[in-house]
Amino acid sequence: MPIPEPEKEEGKYSDRILLRVPIYLHKELSELAKKEDISLNQLLNHLIERGLASLRYEAKSVILTKTNPHPNPTKSEAGNIRSHLYK
Repeated sequence: MPIPEPEKEEGKYSDRILLRVPIYLHKELSELAKKEDISLNQLLNHLIERGLASLRYEAKSVILTKTNPHPNPTKSEAGNIRSHLYK
C-alpha cells in the first residue's frame, strides 16, 4: 500500500471562518465596530488576536512566576480599538 503525501499547510486553511453567534452578540459587536469606525471583520480579527495574545501571555506568566506580574492596562493606557489595529 502506498504512503500518502502529507497535506500541504496552505491547502488546510483559508481566509474564511463561518461562525454562528447569538443575535445579541452580533448586535453588540456591530454597534462597537460602528462606534470605532471599523468594519465588523476588522473588529473580530482584532478581538481574536488580542484574545490569543492574552492566552499566550497568561500561559507564559504561569510557567515563569505562577502569578501575573503586569496588571491589565487602564482604559486610557489601552486606548481605543482602532489605534491598536494599525500598530
